[in-house]
Amino acid sequence: MSRKQFIVGEKDIYLNDIRFFLEDFPEIILHEDIKDKIISSRKIIDDIVNSSKTVYGVNTGFGKFADVHIEKEETAELQRRLVLSHAAGVGNSMPIDIIKLMMLLKIKNLSQGFSGVRLELVQLLVEMLNNDI
Repeated sequence: MSRKQFIVGEKDIYLNDIRFFLEDFPEIILHEDIKDKIISSRKIIDDIVNSSKTVYGVNTGFGKFADVHIEKEETAELQRRLVLSHAAGVGNSMPIDIIKLMMLLKIKNLSQGFSGVRLELVQLLVEMLNNDI
C-alpha cells in the first residue's frame, strides 16, 4: 500500500490539514512551483551578496550593529553565528508530534519565497520528516 501524501504548495495549511498530518503521517512533497519560489528567493540573496548593495541582516550586523557592513568573505560566518545565537532550548523536551508539526510549519514558512534559504535546506527538512527523523 502506498503512503498518503501531503503536498506543500501555495495553499494555506488549515487545522484539518494538521490533523491529517499528525494522524496519518503522510509523505511530505514539495510542489514544483514552491521549489521555483525558493530558488528565486535564494537568487535574490546571492545577487545581494555578490553586489555592492548593503542589506540589513544579509551583509550587515543586527540590532545596534545594523550599520556595520560585513564583507562578502565573512557573510557565511555571520549567518552561522546567527543560527548559533538562536540554537538554545530550556525545559522539558517537546512531544514528538509537536516537533514534527513545527518542522512541517517551518517547511511551509521557508517555502513562501521570502527567506532566501537554499532549496537544499527545505528538502533536508522534508527528508527528515519523511524518514521519521
